[in-house]
Formats: sequence, structure tokens, C-alpha cells
Amino acid sequence: MTKNDQLVRWIDKNVSEESILLVDSWYTNMKVIGPCVKSKGIKVIGSVRSSLKFNGIKVRDYIANVRFDKTVKIKGKMYMIHEEIGYFRLIGIPMKIVVSKDEKGRIKVIVSSDIKIDGEKL
Repeated sequence: MTKNDQLVRWIDKNVSEESILLVDSWYTNMKVIGPCVKSKGIKVIGSVRSSLKFNGIKVRDYIANVRFDKTVKIKGKMYMIHEEIGYFRLIGIPMKIVVSKDEKGRIKVIVSSDIKIDGEKL
């Protein structure tokens, strides 16, 4: 049994509907996200591997060409943010991707199955 299988089994037994599951990039795939979202209504938020394709473009290339469209202040620090709804080939359901860049130029990428959530909150 794989780690993904173990997680899905654990979620099925221990996680209630309408929960939020935070995962790292290892678990950001259809094997985990599909059962969570489709059968239990769980929202999944996580990091994503740069080799995955978002709307047909590898995440690393997407990040390199992203145009930040808003600037926000969170806990006293300024961040540039870009968010978009699209598809990851290996996930298969609509996902929101949020790319943020802090004052020091560090970039973070977060994805969410809750496409209505504001990128600032992620």
C-alpha cells in the first residue's frame, strides 16, 4: 500500500466532511485530492511540484512568466500575488494556483481545490 493509499484510507476513517486538509507536494495528486473533494467535500490546500503541468505549462515555467496582478500587506510584510483557476494534468479537477513573491524576492506556490477562496487567505 502506497503513502497515498494510506492517507486516503486514514482520511476516510478520521476526517469529517467540510474539513480542510493541508498537504505537501507529495500528496498533491488526483489519488488524494479526488476522493477528498469528490466524495467527502474536503477542501485541499497544498504545495505543488514544479514539474507538474498547470494549464499545460510546467509550474516552474509558469512561475518564471507570471505577471503579479496585486500587492497586499500581510502581517506587516508586502507580497505581490497572482492567482488563477485552471487544471493540473495529474489532478483533473479545477484548482486555484496562487503565486506570491515577498519583499526579498522569495516565491511561494500554493494550490487549493477551493477555487472561491481569496489568494490572500491562502
